[in-house]
Amino acid sequence: MKPEISFLFVNYDSEDYLLRSLRSIVEDSVPVPYEIIVIDNASKEGLPLRVTSLWPKVRLFISEENLGFAKAANYGVRQARGKYVVLVNPDTLVYPGTIEKLYEFMEANPDAAGVSPQAFYTTGEHQPVARRFITLGYILFGRRSIFHRFLPNNPFTKRYLYSGIEHSPVPVEVEALIGAFMFLRREAFLEAGGFDERFFFYAEDIDLCRRLHGKGWKIYLHPGARIIHFYGGSRKKIHLFSEYHRMKAFYKFFTKHLSGLRAIQPLLAQGLAAITTLMMFTSIFGAEPKEPSWLRERKRK
Repeated sequence: MKPEISFLFVNYDSEDYLLRSLRSIVEDSVPVPYEIIVIDNASKEGLPLRVTSLWPKVRLFISEENLGFAKAANYGVRQARGKYVVLVNPDTLVYPGTIEKLYEFMEANPDAAGVSPQAFYTTGEHQPVARRFITLGYILFGRRSIFHRFLPNNPFTKRYLYSGIEHSPVPVEVEALIGAFMFLRREAFLEAGGFDERFFFYAEDIDLCRRLHGKGWKIYLHPGARIIHFYGGSRKKIHLFSEYHRMKAFYKFFTKHLSGLRAIQPLLAQGLAAITTLMMFTSIFGAEPKEPSWLRERKRK
């Protein structure tokens, strides 16, 4: 039977997170036929044997080199057979009923290219996933900016992160979403050209959303659907490497979409390099992942 939904994971040395995330999907009540695809980006861990031994039906593709998220995800979407492709970070856990809510929303809204659930930290605290399009202001006041770390409730950060949207009783249209968990219409993804593979990782999700908007599609956040996101969990082992690529991705985004900045590219590059250095010294490493009580109860059954 042809799957209606294709769950797609891009993994790099995140085996423990990946196995937990897979389990949360397999044990959820997905309302339609589905498939699971895992693209492994040349991990050093013994991933293939564990995944295929636990879930033989998982379609596992192993790359001999680290392709980066964008290129690996594009490859996975080409392999997908579902009407919808759900891009799932390995460091996420799905609340029961979330997939059904997102599927029903997409079926009822044919103009929607994608929707994401509301995310929470392991503490239960709300985690922003909606974003404005990247600007210089986003670098200064966004989720991981220096300014936000010291003054998290400033009005600029609240605007960029759609503060308060989590309290909406209905799904809300937004400019962009982070790629932790994106329920996408495969047709729209392909029409927009997929991810720009010049982004190794970071900003490829915001770039995609911008191009989807340009094609007339809409992007939504669904506060009634929920996931747990171990923010940065899948990047912990390559933290400095990931910070470098984050700022490099922002630079590419600016030069691609904001043509007026091309005249100051050297200055922009130096500024982002300075911000990257500060981020490396002020970043706080997250705690080890802990399963929520509802997932632990499932495993006991």
